[in-house]
Amino acid sequence: MSKLRIAVIGAGVMGREHISALQSCNRAELVAIADPVGGSDVYDSGVPRFTDYQQMLKAVKPDGAIVATPPHTHVEIGIKCIELEVPSLIEKPVSSDLASALRLEQAAADSDVPVLIGHSRRHNSINTAAKRAIEDGQLGDILAVTSMHLRHKPDQYFADKWKTQKGGGGVMLINVVHDFDCLRMLCGEIDEVHAITSNKGRGFEAEDTCVVMLKFASGALGTMTVSDATQAPWSWEFTSGEDPRFAKHDENSMLICGTKGSLSLPSMYLWKNSNGFKRDDPLSRTRLRWEPNTPLHAEQEHFLDVVERKSKPIVSVEDGNRTLAATLAVWESEKIGGWVSTDEMIQRAKLEKTETN
Repeated sequence: MSKLRIAVIGAGVMGREHISALQSCNRAELVAIADPVGGSDVYDSGVPRFTDYQQMLKAVKPDGAIVATPPHTHVEIGIKCIELEVPSLIEKPVSSDLASALRLEQAAADSDVPVLIGHSRRHNSINTAAKRAIEDGQLGDILAVTSMHLRHKPDQYFADKWKTQKGGGGVMLINVVHDFDCLRMLCGEIDEVHAITSNKGRGFEAEDTCVVMLKFASGALGTMTVSDATQAPWSWEFTSGEDPRFAKHDENSMLICGTKGSLSLPSMYLWKNSNGFKRDDPLSRTRLRWEPNTPLHAEQEHFLDVVERKSKPIVSVEDGNRTLAATLAVWESEKIGGWVSTDEMIQRAKLEKTETN
């Protein structure tokens, strides 16, 4: 069988991760790279390189395209892929603003060209095993959740100036959008957000530190503590072993606490009181089983199934927009100094989209 022909748009950090994964894939081959800022010129991929992604799509006519450009460019590129009938995998977040993200959602809904949003942790076997345990009732009713993203980014990370600017960069939209998506995957929809942010760590326009309170549709409550300017190991990147670029530490970055048990992630320890519920009864700890995988490779395999119309996207544009709304609610909450409804965020964005049209 011939391999699927896949192009990559954007040759930055994530683009190169996708390129590397494609080059080791048995089902697909990399056929072209488009990068408007010259990233492709310093990457010896052995395939045609373009600065204009539209020219590339028309000239190469790939079976699918992976979009790994900055968030504010995703909607334009995604809509063009739909117009040219090229299925796409668009890196998270869908966009840097909700109104434009809804344009892409509408374009995808009006077309039969599939779009997959790249929330790669949905494909991590740790998270899928945790989801099964929750759905099987091992935790009972979830009441409280704690999520942490506490780590340090090197100075060279911010050579791309958009990463220092509010509204596109900052730790929330670049990184913690992943954590919001995991919380939605495991604990259900996030109804309301109350947050405060700070840029004390680096002094950039964009935030580097944040504390968030969450209300879930189920009635559960949650907190998120975030900073990418601290010397700390409590983040998914440093605890999961998902990405070999990061040193792995035997710590956790999420605690999910229920009436029958509690689960720590990514260690996958399930805590329960097996003997009863008296004050002095000890808790027992068991480790749930899972088969380790490489999430980016699993995501690409799913994308190839989507390209071949064997599967529908696990994360649709609409689904990705729910995660985006919860993430952007952080900035809105700080602006008004109170709770922000994610549903109201979406409704306001729909009105803004209508007025713009």
